Amino acid sequence: MLAGQYAFTHPELLHHTFHEEVIHRNLARKLASLIPSTWDEVKYQVDHTLGRSSEQWKEVQVLQTMTLVVAAISNRMIIGLPLCRDAKFRDLSARLAAGIMFVVMLVQLSPMLLQPINLTLPVIEKRLADIEHEASDPDEKGHSSIPDDYLTWQIRLAKERGETKEYDADWITRRLMPLESAAIHTSSFTIANVLLDLLASDPKLGYIEAIREEAETIYREANGQWTKKDLPRMVKTDSAIRESMRVSGFGVRGVQRKVTDKNGLKGEEGWTAPTLFDSAELESTRTT
Repeated sequence: MLAGQYAFTHPELLHHTFHEEVIHRNLARKLASLIPSTWDEVKYQVDHTLGRSSEQWKEVQVLQTMTLVVAAISNRMIIGLPLCRDAKFRDLSARLAAGIMFVVMLVQLSPMLLQPINLTLPVIEKRLADIEHEASDPDEKGHSSIPDDYLTWQIRLAKERGETKEYDADWITRRLMPLESAAIHTSSFTIANVLLDLLASDPKLGYIEAIREEAETIYREANGQWTKKDLPRMVKTDSAIRESMRVSGFGVRGVQRKVTDKNGLKGEEGWTAPTLFDSAELESTRTT
């Protein structure tokens, strides 16, 4: 489906999804510790991309801008500082996510997709060396400055499992490709649509003011430092994102299945079948 042998350089990257196991094993239980660094990156990227003025409007290309912002924020968790703020790497990550969609449609290899390897390889090799040094020196354990990000998670799990291929530096760069695509592509479209929907809403409804007031109130109560327990309180923000995803979704189809019964499709009362998202979500006659 994702043309893995072309888009990600090797079909095994999608058949043996070791990167997914790394995420499932680490992300949920380490979410609280990731929030401070993620918030730091959000502030940095938004301030440098959109500016800090609350009085003057700034003209931007929303999707392109949000793709670059999301790429940097995602890479703060994936590969850490300083590479996540490297302009060239951020641009390549964003182009990778967009390029994969073209590869899926055209089923051809784009040399551009291999360019991030030149930037990530030195970072990965250094991280491997740091983890090896920590393992060989008992005094280093518990006092290490090794970042607690995806790259570290993958190396540690691969060593724990004895999967030597999964802590090979070149192979890790390839593992980052599907991860970058998953982290950047859908999130960029979602946040871009949220911004456009909010800005296009009727000012009399006060959506933007309500969301801003909610965020400022909770942020003050959190003493200027977001925590995991604060995020579920952002009910208005959550509602706006959900509604934007409903009315401005970037996918118009659900699960697709071939119907092979030559006599037609039959079923008991009450059964459902996949249909177009767009029609089902936006036409009242389809949602009864």
